Amino acid sequence: MCDERRTCRPVSVRSPDGTMQVRRDFNRDSESHLNIPEMTLFTPKSTWDLSFPFWVEIDVLWSPDSGFIALSGNPSGNSNAVEVFRISDSGPVKVDAVREPYRDMLHRFPPCRAENADPKFCKKFSEDEVNFNFAAVAWADAHTVVLMGEVPCSSSMGGIMCQVMGYEVELPSGKIERTMTAREFKARWQHSMPWRFTIPEAPEWQQ
Repeated sequence: MCDERRTCRPVSVRSPDGTMQVRRDFNRDSESHLNIPEMTLFTPKSTWDLSFPFWVEIDVLWSPDSGFIALSGNPSGNSNAVEVFRISDSGPVKVDAVREPYRDMLHRFPPCRAENADPKFCKKFSEDEVNFNFAAVAWADAHTVVLMGEVPCSSSMGGIMCQVMGYEVELPSGKIERTMTAREFKARWQHSMPWRFTIPEAPEWQQ
């Protein structure tokens, strides 16, 4: 984050092998006086722009072998998303790491079956657009990212609000290697989270 009244210094996260870095620069817009963030990947061969939706906060998580980067962030503080890139000789290549976890959560927590579900709202959910929150919390190994999936903590989600699942996803295929309930996820990956993970109450379904 960078206040609009300040001069903002770049922030960098170096890869584990020390040869690359992701850097966030802030370019001041003379008309709006806002500091516009840009994300750049620096490799030994070239410099690449990392293009994704505007986020106000970003966590950068390199894979142990420096072959992937997982970016977790949000546009407003009310939601969260993940973008994963494979580092190739021709630049960063976007990898879809959340598609299968989202589909799995959608089947486990169908919005229109939740207690107090809004009929019009719940029908908007489909497998074509990710509407749950996701964050990358760790790497199980060089090709397996650990994701936390969460049903948004909004009353519009009815009896499934705040439900959580954990996933270990193989890359670049996007295949789920391990599915974890909230309790299993906490037991296996709490040590990698910088916050105390709270297991949500059981979902409530329509009778």
